[in-house]
Amino acid sequence: MLKRSYGYALLMGIVAAMLLVLMLDDPEGRQRAFRAFQETQQAIAARLLFPQIRQSAQVVGMEAVDVGAERGLLVVRNEAGLWYAPPIEDVQQERAPQSLDQSVLESAALALTRLWAERWLEVSPDGLAQYGLQPPQYRFRFRARLADDPKELLEATLEIGNLNPENVAYYMYISTAAEENLHVYLIRRQTVDMLLSMLTASYSVTPSDESPMGDRVGTPVS
Repeated sequence: MLKRSYGYALLMGIVAAMLLVLMLDDPEGRQRAFRAFQETQQAIAARLLFPQIRQSAQVVGMEAVDVGAERGLLVVRNEAGLWYAPPIEDVQQERAPQSLDQSVLESAALALTRLWAERWLEVSPDGLAQYGLQPPQYRFRFRARLADDPKELLEATLEIGNLNPENVAYYMYISTAAEENLHVYLIRRQTVDMLLSMLTASYSVTPSDESPMGDRVGTPVS
């Protein structure tokens, strides 16, 4: 699957190179290549779940929860851009940046820029159980600044279910207040594992029923 992501990057490079050559030699070809380049970009953007997140630095708060094991971790960035675990009464003790694996947490934030839907399915709420999504196996909440308007924040909750039969992708949907038809996405296993690495490589705690993230991400990095 990693080879596939490299393939997308290679495709973009080839299209860009073709565009440059045709701009110099063939005006009509230039227009065709430019349209092809735009169409390729649009196709990629259409399959990215969060195209508004272009860099991991935009992510200012994350919470990963293993629903079955009832354990999780909530972290936010401090003013220096480092991750720390804020104190939450009866849920988690405060953990300074030096006590957390910053590389693992940064990889989880980076994964949010790479959530690419291999394909998606439309299901009813009653159909979520067959994908391990009712209840979900894992839950991942995050808050990020928008690339085009850093004053605006994007918040989402990702419900993560079972691996597909080939064990190469997870079933996932973006939780909303109410939907008659839900989109269940197939997301590459390597990308989702980057999100879930928070649970195994960093300090974990027992989560509460309601995420306290909204109260804790108050002073994110500008």
